[in-house]
Amino acid sequence: MDAAVTPVELKHRLAAFPPPTLIDVRRQPAFEQDPEIIPGALRRLPEDVDAWLNPDPANLAASYAILDNRPRPYYEHRLAA
Repeated sequence: MDAAVTPVELKHRLAAFPPPTLIDVRRQPAFEQDPEIIPGALRRLPEDVDAWLNPDPANLAASYAILDNRPRPYYEHRLAA
C-alpha cells in the first residue's frame, strides 16, 4: 500500500469499483479550517486511532462508542427564493 496518494490518483481510485474506504483523521482545528471535505470519507478522531485499530472483542459497547465519537457538523439550510 502506498503511503501517499496524489489528488489525481485519489480521483481515479474513487472512480474504480470498489472504491477505497477513506478515513479522515484530521485534528478538529484543521478539519474546521479546511473549506473542503472528501465526499464519502468517514470522519474519525485521531485520538481514537489506537482503540479502533485494536478493538476489545469482549467490549462491543466500547467499540461502538469509538465509532460514534466523531464531530457532528451542523448545516444550516435556507429555502431558495
